[in-house]
Amino acid sequence: MNKYVNIKRVLGTEEDQVKLESDMAQEGRDSYIKSTLRAVERGEEGNTAYGNRLVSGMTDELAAAITEWVEAPRKGPGRHHKALPYLKMLDARTAAYITLRMLVDSISKMTLMSATAIKIAEALSLEVAMRNMSQEDKILHKGILTCANKRSQYHRKQYTATYMAEQHGTALHEWDKDINTSVGTVLIELCVSKLGIIEVALELGKNKQEYTIKPTEACLEWIRKCNAKHLDIATIYQPMVVQPFPWQDPFTGGYLTNNVRPLTFVKTVNKTFLEKLETVEMPGVYEAVNKAQSTAWRINSEILDLLDNLIETESELGKLPPAKDKKPREVPEDFDTNEEAKKKWKAHASKVYKDNRSNKSKRLTLLSILQTAKKYACYEKIYFPHQLCFRGRVYSATNGSLSPQGPDYVKALLQFAEGEKLGTQEAADWLAVHVANVWAIDKIDKESFAARIAWTKANTEMLCRVAENPYDFRQWTDADKPFQAVVAAMEWKGYIENGLDHVSRIPVALDGSCSGLQHLGMALRCKETGKEVNLMPAEKPQDIYQTVIDKVLPELINIVGPGWEDLDYPGIIKHAENAMEEIYNKNKSKFRIKKPFAEWKEIAKKEKKKKDGTLAKRIAPEQEAYETYHRIIAAFAWLNFGYDKKTGKLSRKLAKNAVMTFAYGSEQYGFTEQLKVRVIKKAMDEGGSNETFDGIIAPVYSLIWDEGKYKALSASLLAKLLYKAVTGTVVKAAEGMKWLQEAAKVAAENGKPLHWQTPLGFLVEQNYWKTEDKRTQTSFLGGEKVRFRIQVETSECDKEKQASAIAPNFVHSLDATHLMMVVNKSEFKNFALIHDSFGTLPSQTQKLYENIKETFYKLYTAKDHFEDLKEQLTKRVKDVEGAHLPMTPIKGNLDPQEILNSPYCFG
Repeated sequence: MNKYVNIKRVLGTEEDQVKLESDMAQEGRDSYIKSTLRAVERGEEGNTAYGNRLVSGMTDELAAAITEWVEAPRKGPGRHHKALPYLKMLDARTAAYITLRMLVDSISKMTLMSATAIKIAEALSLEVAMRNMSQEDKILHKGILTCANKRSQYHRKQYTATYMAEQHGTALHEWDKDINTSVGTVLIELCVSKLGIIEVALELGKNKQEYTIKPTEACLEWIRKCNAKHLDIATIYQPMVVQPFPWQDPFTGGYLTNNVRPLTFVKTVNKTFLEKLETVEMPGVYEAVNKAQSTAWRINSEILDLLDNLIETESELGKLPPAKDKKPREVPEDFDTNEEAKKKWKAHASKVYKDNRSNKSKRLTLLSILQTAKKYACYEKIYFPHQLCFRGRVYSATNGSLSPQGPDYVKALLQFAEGEKLGTQEAADWLAVHVANVWAIDKIDKESFAARIAWTKANTEMLCRVAENPYDFRQWTDADKPFQAVVAAMEWKGYIENGLDHVSRIPVALDGSCSGLQHLGMALRCKETGKEVNLMPAEKPQDIYQTVIDKVLPELINIVGPGWEDLDYPGIIKHAENAMEEIYNKNKSKFRIKKPFAEWKEIAKKEKKKKDGTLAKRIAPEQEAYETYHRIIAAFAWLNFGYDKKTGKLSRKLAKNAVMTFAYGSEQYGFTEQLKVRVIKKAMDEGGSNETFDGIIAPVYSLIWDEGKYKALSASLLAKLLYKAVTGTVVKAAEGMKWLQEAAKVAAENGKPLHWQTPLGFLVEQNYWKTEDKRTQTSFLGGEKVRFRIQVETSECDKEKQASAIAPNFVHSLDATHLMMVVNKSEFKNFALIHDSFGTLPSQTQKLYENIKETFYKLYTAKDHFEDLKEQLTKRVKDVEGAHLPMTPIKGNLDPQEILNSPYCFG
């Protein structure tokens, strides 16, 4: 049961590391080969590296050949070629793309020419039919696209589209077999004569000679070279067993050998930028990254055993992905006669299959990470090379695999290699705070430090039982971060048994309070923002997410009206209809409404659409009734979903994503999309959408959101209210966001990308250029829009992107600067860093806590960063006539020294 807990550990050597780097390269090559072979087997070579390049590189040439063929003057019988009218139904680029995808999907195999011709033509005819449908029935067209594009393989998309059209009484027009053969043959012949990637040969089949298609030798040689190139750079980056080579310039650092693809200091393919960075003086940046990557880690053998045993028994404890596929519920008895039952079961089955695919991917990732952990479990110390993104944020090069920046179970697998005794009661208290933070039972992590310490002490018996036997004592599975909760329990047990002599290896994390708003609030001296994100002293942590959603609650109640808590699903429908009736009675005489209310309300409830799918105009009372009815129901869905009768509050989670992303440029539209995906879809996926044929009583919000239109209506309504609440809560931050975007628009007038230097000298460059994209519209091959070529950058910068991206990039460059300042000020050597989360051993946590606050204060008192940015951007447009940057926002009255006395700014 415990395979790794007593494993003998050794110090890694440079010789070990050289061998490991060679293995990383080989694993990368193996992975590339495996995925390529899988694509060949599935007939999806168009999705491989070489397949993508063949299709994108040949589309223009084939399109030109198709155009030439279609427009060529014809004499005699040839002027009435069967294929001609059909090839005119699609633009040449679309026809070329589809043809190449069909051919390249099986380029490695020899295929019958007749079958391939029909396959190409059927794909073209389906595309023509879908385009016609988009004009005749936009709603059905959208529904078919949505469902079909959930399938991964083209033949499944094709089948789904055909089936759905038939179910709606529409047949997707198919060309006759001889037409298919004629059209496909013309296109194949053009590929043979113009592209040189395939050839046609007469081969002896079972009973007769048949024409076959196979790749030319030149094409096969090109594929071999393309694969060889990708094999050379295929590397799966893994931890090191010796300290990474320190960064000295943008091209030198990280791994020891060129067995792996060399890292660059900034993760980018823009060599020009890296060469420019080479001339920049930024010693503080290099120092911070080198200190971060010099942190020695090791595998937590107890958690490795726990995970290994759970996987072996196919357990899902701790939110692990399921090991086995789930099966759909039994098909209802009236499946063939009850359309509603059939629809619901198919929706349920589709979700089950989708979840299975997602869980399989998660499980494979879990197994891969566990395999890496086992590989490194025998080493006393392991290290993670670090890189920066273009904004200066620090990332582990192994991110996505075993990494200190991974999800809960991955973080739990890692502990500091060089532990230290707690030594002081202060260190023990920080450990207690961390225990409460990762367990987060009943929102204890939102309480004062004293309350968190008290919670940990009060739960000592339970924590020790979990630490001793997490298999039988499973309270940890209810924790916010289950596997880190087990680690924390084990550490607390060590303290209970050994007191201050306990040698701890756990990273105690100190997290920012909505970091983006903290930086904007401090930069603009916004007292309102500062109060909400804990830049000012308070007896307990402020919760800006709750503050914002508290402002939304009365708005929702006002929409629905008093007595909403007593309403059920039929009740809210009746309540909304009563509101419609008031509008009806008020306007009946004025607008001479002749229909009785019972008939009128049913008309008013529905959207009025023209044939092309756009909304039709309607008389004022009808529109008012429509909006009122649906707004009441949408608002009630949120109240039913997120309201807690015990506290009288809406869930803070409804506001979390909106508030977090506001500081990075997200606005009302972004809030809407977040709510659709991260709240509504998630709630329905997790069981909100319960099938009534199974006898399950669905929650009211589920019954409402089951009607597709309410997902969008509900999201739009709440997004509007959230945006109003956020901008009314963090006023100066909102002004700062607006200034950044306006300044960026002006600064981009010189036609060059924006760039600025951070306080530590790092160069941030927004390399957003307008690109010449050659696009076409296809229904199923690659989604809705397919790019045929890699984007070719023009010499004109993308002003719109420059403006929309500056807020997140500027704020991230500041939080990256803060992180580096903290690391450089700290004299200890153990760091667990994730942007706005700082971790170290309990014995060093108090010093880290002080350093975080002191460097934050220093960062925002040494310089006015908005004025500094304005000065840097102004230099760029000094020669542009009429280009004047707007004045920076007027500062508020927040005293920056407040942060030095604020207990909860980080923690």
